Amino acid sequence: MSFMDLVFCRDFISDTDVINKLCHFIRGIESYWVAQFLLDQVLDNSKSMKSHKLYNSYKEYGVSESYFRKLCYNAFTCGPKKQLRMWRAAYNALQLIENDESIATVAWNNGYASSSHFPTEIKTLFGITPREFKNLEGFLNE
Repeated sequence: MSFMDLVFCRDFISDTDVINKLCHFIRGIESYWVAQFLLDQVLDNSKSMKSHKLYNSYKEYGVSESYFRKLCYNAFTCGPKKQLRMWRAAYNALQLIENDESIATVAWNNGYASSSHFPTEIKTLFGITPREFKNLEGFLNE
C-alpha cells in the first residue's frame, strides 16, 4: 500500500491497521531525515563550529534533546554524538586518501584544534594512523 493510498483511504480513521501502517511508513522516513540532517551537520563547511554542536542540532531539527537522541538510536543503533564522530572520521579519512593536503591541514580544516587529537581519533576508530591512510593514496591509485 503506497503513501497516497493510505492518505486517501476512505476508512482511514476507523481502520487501526491502516493507521499503524501509516505510522510505520512515517517512522521509516524519519530515519532518513535524521540521517540527512546529521550528514548536513558534518559536511556543511559554511556553518560555524557553534552550529555543529549536538546541543544546537536538536534545536535546529525542531524536537527535544531526548526525542532527538531516540530518533538517532532508532536510525543508527547509537547516539547522535557517536554517529557524528564516525562520519566525521570517515570523511577525514577519505580526504587523507583523495587530497594532496598534509595531515595537519586536513585536521585543521575539519575542526580539530589539537594536533594530537586527530591521529588519536583516526587510530581509535580505524586501527591505522592518518599517515597510513595517506600511504593508501598511492596504493589505491595504482
